[in-house]
Amino acid sequence: MITTFEVKPNELDDDFLALLQSIMKGRSSKIIVKPLAFENEDELEMDETEFLLSNPTNKAMLLKAIKQVENGNVIEVSWDEHQKMYEDLKLRVANGG
Repeated sequence: MITTFEVKPNELDDDFLALLQSIMKGRSSKIIVKPLAFENEDELEMDETEFLLSNPTNKAMLLKAIKQVENGNVIEVSWDEHQKMYEDLKLRVANGG
C-alpha cells in the first residue's frame, strides 16, 4: 500500500503523527519528503559542492581547508588510528568532558 500526503509544514503536528501511526499499524515505512515547488526530479538534487558553498561560513572553512591541503598542511592517519581517536572522543563525551 502506498499513501501520499500533501501537507504544509504547520500541519506536521501530533495529529498528523497519530494518523501515520494508525495507517502504518506497527509496520515499518519509508517517508520521502519532496517539496511541491519542484516539478522536475532533477531540480531536487542540488550539487553537493553548490550546497556546501551556499553558506558563507561553510564556504570560508572549506576554502581554508583546500588551501591547507594545497600547502601540504595535512595529517595522515591510518584507519586504526582514526578508530582509536573516535572511540577516545566518544568516551570523553560520555564522561562529560
